[in-house]
Formats: sequence, structure tokens, C-alpha cells
Amino acid sequence: MKYGLLSDIHSNLEALNAVLKEFKEEQVEKNICIGDIVGYGANPNECVELIRNNNFESVAGNHDLAVIGRQDIEHFNPIAKESMIWTADTLTTDNREYLKQLELKKEFPGFVIVHSTILEPEEWKYVRTTLEAHRNFKELTKPVCFFSHSHIPIVFKEKERPEFSFDTSINIEENIKYLINVGSVGQPRDKNPKACYAIYDTEEKKVEIKRVSYDIKTAQNKIREADLPRMSAYRLETGE
Repeated sequence: MKYGLLSDIHSNLEALNAVLKEFKEEQVEKNICIGDIVGYGANPNECVELIRNNNFESVAGNHDLAVIGRQDIEHFNPIAKESMIWTADTLTTDNREYLKQLELKKEFPGFVIVHSTILEPEEWKYVRTTLEAHRNFKELTKPVCFFSHSHIPIVFKEKERPEFSFDTSINIEENIKYLINVGSVGQPRDKNPKACYAIYDTEEKKVEIKRVSYDIKTAQNKIREADLPRMSAYRLETGE
């Protein structure tokens, strides 16, 4: 089976369309979304509808739950908070209902997906260090966990001590657990503005983290025209 995995679209229609085109060219058999379809960008409805209409298996991100009132936005930064208020006013009823039915975790043969962490996913913590990875490996019952939330692709392996790397081609070895951050489609934060996604080929036992260019200027202009925070537009060109 060949899976296409993406996360943190954040209402960036141009980036999402570019990744979906790559999925078709890669002959992906199953589409997977690891949360945060909405937030920051200017096309929340269009992005939710693309996820719905392309038969994605999805889990909820903190922005997805915030926009439907299931996550307190008081701890969001000012840019995220303003974007959430705008998105909540913009989202259609059908798309709100779709977000409401999303779970926090979902299991597949050989792997699990969660937006933030296996350990207490509702707390929206991060896995950015080997110590945080160690704590989550204890909860991981599958060989692989795909996640995001930080918008930075990184790979953790459980050996005698957890190891990390920024490898973009990962061979899944027997008797080793993996935490693999698939990065962000619509708001990359690793200083690479290209949309990020992952391909998991279970026959080859290989995960590849990939990038694709998209029309950043159009996405930026839409943010400005919607009178959303301009920093959200600026970050698209810097990837940070």
C-alpha cells in the first residue's frame, strides 16, 4: 500500500492543490490528513472540502477543534487567535460538521496517526526532543507514529536511546519504533517555504519526506485581501 500523508494545511489552498497533484503522480492509494486543515490562511472551506472529497482518513488538529469551539483559543498567539475568529465566522455548516466528527488518533495496519502526541493528545504538546520522544515511545504500540503540530519534519527512532535525524528517506526496520513528523503543507517552519508531505510505501518499507513548490504569492494576496494578519502571509515566503 502506498500512503500519502499531509498535515497542517492551514487553509492554504494553493499549497494543498500542489500536494494533491503530487499524490496523483505518486499513485498514492490512500490519502491521510494529520490535522489542522484550517487556520491562518484564507481558504478554510475550500481546503476542508478537498479533504472531504478526496476520501482522506483524517484526525483533528488543535486549530480544527478551536474553530468549532472545542479548544480554548486563549492560549493561542495573537495571530492564531485572530485567524481562528475569522475562520469560525467563515466556515460553512457542512464543513463545521465534518470537523466535529474527527477523532484525535486513528490506527492503521502498522502505524498510527495523531496531530500532536500519542501521550495525552488532547494536551497539544510537542515532540521536539529525544526526551519527549522517549516518553511517547512508551505509549506507542505500533511500529510507526506519524504526527506534525510543530510544522518541522523530523524523525525519531527508538534504539537503546532515542535518536533523531532530519533524513528525508527513512527505511522502516524491524523491531524499531519510529515517530515521524511529516511537516506542514501550508505553513512550513523549517526555513523551507515549499509545501511538505510524506509518502509511505509499506511494500518497500520506506517513508520519504518530500517538498513541492506552489504559488506562494497568490496565497499571500488572499490573506491580505481577507484582512487576516499580514505575518501569516509573510511567513509563507520565509518558511519560518
